Amino acid sequence: MKNLLLWVLVAIVVLFAARKVYVRFIAIPDLPIQTSVLTDGRGVQYNLQNDSHPYILISYVQSWCRDCILEIPSMIQLQKEKGEDQIQVILISDEPRANINQIEKRFDGTVTVYRSGKSLANMGIQVYPTTYLLGPDRKILLVKKEGFDWNGSYVRALVK
Repeated sequence: MKNLLLWVLVAIVVLFAARKVYVRFIAIPDLPIQTSVLTDGRGVQYNLQNDSHPYILISYVQSWCRDCILEIPSMIQLQKEKGEDQIQVILISDEPRANINQIEKRFDGTVTVYRSGKSLANMGIQVYPTTYLLGPDRKILLVKKEGFDWNGSYVRALVK
Protein backbone atom coordinates (compact mmCIF):
# COMPACT_ATOMS: atom_id res chain seq x y z
CA MET A 1 0.00 0.00 0.00
CA LYS A 2 2.87 2.35 0.84
CA ASN A 3 4.51 1.67 -2.53
CA LEU A 4 1.27 2.34 -4.40
CA LEU A 5 0.82 5.66 -2.62
CA LEU A 6 4.40 6.62 -3.47
CA TRP A 7 3.87 5.73 -7.15
CA VAL A 8 0.67 7.79 -7.29
CA LEU A 9 2.48 10.75 -5.75
CA VAL A 10 5.35 10.41 -8.26
CA ALA A 11 2.85 10.20 -11.14
CA ILE A 12 1.11 13.38 -9.97
CA VAL A 13 4.43 15.25 -9.76
CA VAL A 14 5.47 14.03 -13.23
CA LEU A 15 2.11 15.06 -14.74
CA PHE A 16 2.31 18.49 -13.12
CA ALA A 17 5.86 19.00 -14.44
CA ALA A 18 4.84 17.81 -17.92
CA ARG A 19 1.98 20.31 -18.01
CA LYS A 20 4.33 23.13 -17.02
CA VAL A 21 6.74 22.18 -19.81
CA TYR A 22 3.88 21.93 -22.31
CA VAL A 23 2.46 25.35 -21.42
CA ARG A 24 5.85 27.06 -21.36
CA PHE A 25 7.53 25.59 -24.42
CA ILE A 26 4.98 23.89 -26.67
CA ALA A 27 1.42 25.19 -26.38
CA ILE A 28 0.67 28.34 -28.34
CA PRO A 29 -2.69 29.88 -27.42
CA ASP A 30 -5.04 31.05 -30.13
CA LEU A 31 -4.74 34.76 -30.75
CA PRO A 32 -6.92 36.10 -27.92
CA ILE A 33 -7.00 39.75 -29.04
CA GLN A 34 -10.67 39.62 -30.04
CA THR A 35 -11.77 38.47 -26.59
CA SER A 36 -10.86 41.64 -24.70
CA VAL A 37 -11.34 45.39 -24.89
CA LEU A 38 -7.95 47.06 -25.49
CA THR A 39 -7.55 50.67 -24.39
CA ASP A 40 -4.58 53.03 -24.67
CA GLY A 41 -3.61 55.69 -22.11
CA ARG A 42 -5.97 58.24 -23.68
CA GLY A 43 -8.96 55.90 -23.52
CA VAL A 44 -8.92 55.07 -27.24
CA GLN A 45 -9.88 51.46 -27.99
CA TYR A 46 -8.02 49.29 -30.49
CA ASN A 47 -9.99 47.08 -32.87
CA LEU A 48 -8.15 44.53 -35.00
CA GLN A 49 -10.89 44.48 -37.64
CA ASN A 50 -10.49 48.23 -38.22
CA ASP A 51 -6.69 48.13 -38.58
CA SER A 52 -5.71 48.77 -42.20
CA HIS A 53 -2.01 47.87 -41.86
CA PRO A 54 -1.04 44.88 -44.02
CA TYR A 55 1.03 43.38 -41.19
CA ILE A 56 0.39 43.52 -37.45
CA LEU A 57 2.82 42.49 -34.72
CA ILE A 58 0.93 41.79 -31.48
CA SER A 59 2.93 41.20 -28.33
CA TYR A 60 1.61 40.38 -24.86
CA VAL A 61 4.03 42.02 -22.42
CA GLN A 62 4.58 42.88 -18.77
CA SER A 63 6.65 45.74 -17.33
CA TRP A 64 8.66 43.36 -15.13
CA CYS A 65 9.52 41.04 -18.04
CA ARG A 66 13.13 41.41 -19.17
CA ASP A 67 12.59 39.60 -22.50
CA CYS A 68 9.57 41.80 -23.24
CA ILE A 69 11.61 44.97 -22.83
CA LEU A 70 14.58 43.56 -24.75
CA GLU A 71 12.57 42.62 -27.86
CA ILE A 72 10.70 45.93 -28.22
CA PRO A 73 13.62 47.78 -29.91
CA SER A 74 13.73 45.15 -32.67
CA MET A 75 9.98 45.65 -33.22
CA ILE A 76 10.45 49.41 -33.46
CA GLN A 77 13.34 48.94 -35.91
CA LEU A 78 11.31 46.54 -38.07
CA GLN A 79 8.49 49.08 -38.21
CA LYS A 80 10.92 51.87 -39.17
CA GLU A 81 12.56 49.78 -41.91
CA LYS A 82 9.34 48.42 -43.41
CA GLY A 83 7.34 51.61 -42.90
CA GLU A 84 4.74 52.59 -40.34
CA ASP A 85 2.07 52.25 -43.01
CA GLN A 86 3.09 48.61 -43.62
CA ILE A 87 3.35 47.17 -40.10
CA GLN A 88 1.57 48.05 -36.87
CA VAL A 89 3.14 47.14 -33.52
CA ILE A 90 0.57 46.44 -30.80
CA LEU A 91 1.76 45.80 -27.24
CA ILE A 92 -0.81 44.49 -24.77
CA SER A 93 -0.62 44.20 -20.98
CA ASP A 94 -3.10 43.57 -18.20
CA GLU A 95 -1.08 45.50 -15.64
CA PRO A 96 -2.22 48.74 -14.00
CA ARG A 97 -1.88 51.82 -16.23
CA ALA A 98 1.03 53.14 -14.09
CA ASN A 99 3.11 50.07 -14.98
CA ILE A 100 2.14 50.32 -18.63
CA ASN A 101 3.17 53.98 -18.67
CA GLN A 102 6.66 52.91 -17.51
CA ILE A 103 7.07 50.84 -20.68
CA GLU A 104 5.91 53.70 -22.90
CA LYS A 105 8.23 56.18 -21.15
CA ARG A 106 11.18 53.80 -21.46
CA PHE A 107 10.82 54.01 -25.25
CA ASP A 108 10.12 57.77 -25.34
CA GLY A 109 6.54 57.29 -26.49
CA THR A 110 7.52 55.41 -29.68
CA VAL A 111 5.32 52.49 -28.60
CA THR A 112 1.74 52.35 -27.40
CA VAL A 113 0.81 49.73 -24.84
CA TYR A 114 -2.85 48.84 -24.71
CA ARG A 115 -4.40 47.68 -21.47
CA SER A 116 -6.44 44.51 -21.73
CA GLY A 117 -9.79 44.50 -19.98
CA LYS A 118 -9.27 40.80 -19.20
CA SER A 119 -6.49 38.98 -17.43
CA LEU A 120 -3.95 37.69 -19.95
CA ALA A 121 -3.60 34.45 -17.97
CA ASN A 122 -7.34 33.86 -18.31
CA MET A 123 -6.97 34.36 -22.07
CA GLY A 124 -4.29 31.66 -22.29
CA ILE A 125 -1.17 33.83 -22.20
CA GLN A 126 1.13 32.11 -19.69
CA VAL A 127 4.58 33.15 -20.98
CA TYR A 128 5.85 36.68 -21.63
CA PRO A 129 6.33 37.91 -24.17
CA THR A 130 4.03 35.90 -26.43
CA THR A 131 4.09 37.57 -29.83
CA TYR A 132 2.14 37.02 -33.05
CA LEU A 133 2.91 38.30 -36.53
CA LEU A 134 -0.26 38.57 -38.63
CA GLY A 135 -0.26 38.84 -42.41
CA PRO A 136 -2.54 40.81 -44.73
CA ASP A 137 -5.24 38.12 -44.50
CA ARG A 138 -4.98 38.28 -40.65
CA LYS A 139 -3.66 34.74 -40.51
CA ILE A 140 -0.82 34.07 -38.09
CA LEU A 141 2.51 34.00 -39.94
CA LEU A 142 4.74 33.51 -36.90
CA VAL A 143 4.35 33.04 -33.14
CA LYS A 144 7.20 33.31 -30.64
CA LYS A 145 7.37 32.99 -26.89
CA GLU A 146 9.99 34.74 -24.81
CA GLY A 147 12.59 36.99 -26.44
CA PHE A 148 13.09 37.16 -30.20
CA ASP A 149 14.77 39.46 -32.73
CA TRP A 150 11.81 40.78 -34.69
CA ASN A 151 14.09 42.64 -37.10
CA GLY A 152 16.00 39.54 -38.17
CA SER A 153 16.25 38.42 -41.79
CA TYR A 154 13.57 35.73 -41.39
CA VAL A 155 10.91 38.20 -40.23
CA ARG A 156 11.97 40.87 -42.73
CA ALA A 157 11.44 38.30 -45.49
CA LEU A 158 7.91 37.57 -44.20
CA VAL A 159 6.98 41.26 -44.09
CA LYS A 160 7.12 42.27 -47.76
